[in-house]
Amino acid sequence: MSFTPKQQSFLQWLKTEFPENTFTLEQIKPYMTPATWPLFGWLKTQGYIQEAARNTYKIVNLQTTINSYQEVTTTQQPIKKEIPNEWKPFLVGEIEEYIEQDDEIEDVITLLQEGPVLITGIKGIGKSLLAANIAKKLNIPRFILSCSKATDEEDVLGRYVDLGTFVDGVVTKAVRCAQDAGRALLVLEEVNAMQAGVSFVLHNLLDFNKMLVIPSTGEVLKVNGNGKLFIIATANMGYFGTLPMNQAFRSRFNEIHLSFPSEATQRRILRQHIEDGEVVESIIKAGEALRKAAENHDLPDFPSIREEVMCTKLFRAFSNKGLSPGKALSKAFTFTMAKFAEDNVQRETVKNLIRSASSIPVEFK
Repeated sequence: MSFTPKQQSFLQWLKTEFPENTFTLEQIKPYMTPATWPLFGWLKTQGYIQEAARNTYKIVNLQTTINSYQEVTTTQQPIKKEIPNEWKPFLVGEIEEYIEQDDEIEDVITLLQEGPVLITGIKGIGKSLLAANIAKKLNIPRFILSCSKATDEEDVLGRYVDLGTFVDGVVTKAVRCAQDAGRALLVLEEVNAMQAGVSFVLHNLLDFNKMLVIPSTGEVLKVNGNGKLFIIATANMGYFGTLPMNQAFRSRFNEIHLSFPSEATQRRILRQHIEDGEVVESIIKAGEALRKAAENHDLPDFPSIREEVMCTKLFRAFSNKGLSPGKALSKAFTFTMAKFAEDNVQRETVKNLIRSASSIPVEFK
């Protein structure tokens, strides 16, 4: 095991915060993250942290551990296997950068070392973009299964298209790639829209067995020491069209929840597309006003960060056509945020809220 910078900082913090080398779980819980819980478990397994009494722990030879692993981390580089040409089309190309709010990329990568990860959060929060950025950072092929109530076992495993010709499903392709290329990422989009009977075929792949059974061909594909299949699932819990997740299925994942970005993070996201600070602030304030209206049940739905990004892109496009800032912004709002109204009363509510929030005068037809 090699330590990430965040984990090394945690080790140093343990050493300096508890000079007497004893602590309780309650003392460290507020400082634990998805990156440090696996490390804590590993330290216990190796005997560097020992239980002295109930919920009280003693640190043993921690400085030796820090020194030895800092040396390993800086001197050893992972051996990279050349990706065969067959799988190169599945590498992630140029994509929008995922702007982190709290080290999400590093946290998810750490969790992936221990097993599958479920990313939850509202629509448009950036779950899929986070997964894509991780595949890009790790430089590994990515396979996406877009789940719905119509997803069946053939979509997952594959099907015969004619006599004797079997075409692999998305998950089967991902497993074969992991075996062949060394590593791959499987993304199960909106996994809670999948029927429980279909998700059952993934159980053995998601747990310690790490194998995929294909009844149609009689194959049993195993991801062993020669390959690593990272698995990320995304879910918007309780959203229209989704299903309650089977607990036997959900328990196979570690979970991380994405909260709505702070205003500071929203600014960083939107400034990837436009530099005009006044426009950025107007879009952020308009989105916030509509979200509050939805919370008060004045509107049926609300804009996510996805709509805010789309709004900035449309503003840029209309500005490039020579429209004034007010007209460009009016059109951008019309095409991205006016949709959160189902009748004339709600449409007027949306327009009035946007007018009040925007420091740039906007007019709607």
